[in-house]
Amino acid sequence: MIRLFELNAFDISSAVTLEQTGVKQGFLLKRFLSPGTGFSAIVKNDSGRYYIPEENMEKAENKYKDTGASSLFVLGALVVFAIATLIITMLFPGLLSMIKDIFN
Repeated sequence: MIRLFELNAFDISSAVTLEQTGVKQGFLLKRFLSPGTGFSAIVKNDSGRYYIPEENMEKAENKYKDTGASSLFVLGALVVFAIATLIITMLFPGLLSMIKDIFN
């Protein structure tokens, strides 16, 4: 989808083939392009050439355009995971000792 933005495929005259987008054809791509999917509701197919019509531009941008938030989310998740690992590593031996003391 992002490639359609990069190639300015916004109407029938600027529509592009899958080969022009550089997308490898496979099972998942066929599934995404099949009628009734969210992708096919936004991207239009004109004889094997794909484009995003003007009336679907806002929906396409909201759904598919890269906002950069995903890399920020991954970085934040890694920091939280590292802190949680550190806390667990420090607390676990003490908890084990407390549990052993209860049963002894």
